Amino acid sequence: MKLFFSLALFVAFMMPTADAQQVQTGEFWVPVQLKWQKIHGSDKERMAQAPIFYFTTDGRFVRDDCWLIKNGNTITISNGDPHDEYVGKTTPIFDGMRLEYRLVRRTVERQGEVLPGKMISEDVSTLAISGLSVGKRFFHRVQLANADDYEAKYQALFGEKL
Repeated sequence: MKLFFSLALFVAFMMPTADAQQVQTGEFWVPVQLKWQKIHGSDKERMAQAPIFYFTTDGRFVRDDCWLIKNGNTITISNGDPHDEYVGKTTPIFDGMRLEYRLVRRTVERQGEVLPGKMISEDVSTLAISGLSVGKRFFHRVQLANADDYEAKYQALFGEKL
């Protein structure tokens, strides 16, 4: 019985550590299921609206509600469509991490809105084998064609107050 209890404790303590390592710096995470729409006038390109996440090693992250463009196997973040950008920090919890963030910038401003917005908090499970579970959506890592441009842009957002 002691052996079973010891083994159960070992597994319980090791599982969050291994799963938490899935989120690494400089990685972009997008929803697994997106509704890709054909772009008018293009045979290959598709667009989808999505929240994406970008995490750093020091526990900060950006959530960008934006449009993605898919051309074959290549995915880019659209530069010409609206972005709602949130900045936040992560805190480890037993089965993943807690996200605390707020809206700091919109490319299309709303009249009378004061930024930064109210603090939002939600828990993320990292127990999903191949990604993250945020609310009722699953996210997976992707390599974006214009990742370098957005990494620099997101790093600049970290100057905003949390």
